[in-house]
Amino acid sequence: ANDARLLLTQFAVDRASDAIYWLDDDGKFVYANQAAYRMLGYTQDELIGQHVSLIAPPDAPPPLDNNIQPDATYRTHDGQLVPVEISGSYVQLEGKGYACVFARDITARRQAETRAMALRLEGERANLLHRAVGSISHDLKTPIASAKLNTYLLEQIQDEEQQQRNLSLLNKNLDRLNMLVEDMINTVRLDNISQMNTAPFDLNTLVERCVRDRE
Repeated sequence: ANDARLLLTQFAVDRASDAIYWLDDDGKFVYANQAAYRMLGYTQDELIGQHVSLIAPPDAPPPLDNNIQPDATYRTHDGQLVPVEISGSYVQLEGKGYACVFARDITARRQAETRAMALRLEGERANLLHRAVGSISHDLKTPIASAKLNTYLLEQIQDEEQQQRNLSLLNKNLDRLNMLVEDMINTVRLDNISQMNTAPFDLNTLVERCVRDRE
């Protein structure tokens, strides 16, 4: 009965979907299941007896006492890096110590997380652009209405001095329109920039300029 249970357990471990392997006290492979060979790209002859540093960084802590390491990375036979989630246990048998390690390939999970993050960022960018364009569009109405009024007054008023004042206001509104259009263009450009270079600026000067533009 015990032999049957051992055979069933070995059969289950050999064919488990996650990679499972045993290391001795020297950190060398003494066993690996089929999933481990598939994930790492090594044959049994190539892997057994090799040190675990063949696939993991030398400074990687051992996954013992069932502690899960969610951000580990293994290096395959062809040099590719595979993100894995690993856990393990340590046992002593006949005076020798062994570490049993379970490793799950989380490449698909990482890819899904990256896609989800990209979608969230794209949604935030689209929302920001929508609000910025809406705000600029609203600001455009005031100088447009004022420009129309001053154009009408220029046509109706004969007084040359008054015409000059209206012309000055018209030019100021046209400058304001031009600045708003530039803001809209820059907003669209910023939406297409993946990386920006920042630089310090004088906030007081910016505020003073905005106040002058509103006068």
